[in-house]
Amino acid sequence: MSDEQARNEPEFFEGPGLDADLGNMPKWPKVVGIISIVFGAIGLCCVGCGGILRAMPVFFAQQMAQQFPDGIPPALTNPPPTVWLDMIFGLVVVVVLLISGVVLVLRNPAGRMLHLVYGVLGVISGTWGLYSGYQHQLEIAKWIHDNPDTKFAQAQQGPGADIGFYIGMGLGILFAYSWPGFCLIWFGLVKKTRESITGTYQPAA
Repeated sequence: MSDEQARNEPEFFEGPGLDADLGNMPKWPKVVGIISIVFGAIGLCCVGCGGILRAMPVFFAQQMAQQFPDGIPPALTNPPPTVWLDMIFGLVVVVVLLISGVVLVLRNPAGRMLHLVYGVLGVISGTWGLYSGYQHQLEIAKWIHDNPDTKFAQAQQGPGADIGFYIGMGLGILFAYSWPGFCLIWFGLVKKTRESITGTYQPAA
């Protein structure tokens, strides 16, 4: 190609304002998106571990019966349906969060609506999870109160039992509402426009 042809060749990768537009792209979507992905991955692990812990008494009922021959709470070996529904709903919520984070990292404006959907689902899931978990623990506590002389009841007694319960509830409330609440406020009240995610640069469809 001659020098004259090179000078006349259109500059496909350069354009007025393109570098400036890229420089004006906000950096927060990537940060928030990565945090959502991390929290989603952690939530996925928590749902899996929670499912294993709740299912263990069911699968090892015979072994537990041998260890505690005078009885164990029926709620351990036969959890109410609300417990399993809470796990399924929680799995859906963390998957929505993972997708929301990926979409936001790509600076797709749909990431805003997905995070709002996650925020609403997260608050519902957190409230339902705390309620169902609390009711499940109440059933176990009632059985222990009604059967104080059993080996299981005596194994659960101790000065730190109540403290551990309240600490667990406090941590549960913190993790259940912190990120969904942030997403509802951030995307519902602060970053409400397409340009707040994409900046002045509009990516190709």
